[in-house]
Amino acid sequence: MHEHTAVVADMTISIGGARAATEQIVQGIGGVAEAARSTSDGAESTQTSAQDLASYAAALGELVARFRYESDTPDGAGAPAVALDPEEVADDLIFA
Repeated sequence: MHEHTAVVADMTISIGGARAATEQIVQGIGGVAEAARSTSDGAESTQTSAQDLASYAAALGELVARFRYESDTPDGAGAPAVALDPEEVADDLIFA
């Protein structure tokens, strides 16, 4: 009977250790899942920012394309002239 009690006690200790290890694994998996969610959210935010930046770059390219260089001297050394209405440009620079 004493041996049986000792075996049961050892099994109880082993089961308790396995339970604790299982809980640690579950917590680790939960941490990995949270990190994956956070990384996914960050990637979505980065993608949105990149799309916004591309849109701003295109708008800026359109604005720059409206400018032209005119020289008031034959050798081209004169000051540049801007062929834009400043209010028009200011309105175009407001991004949503």
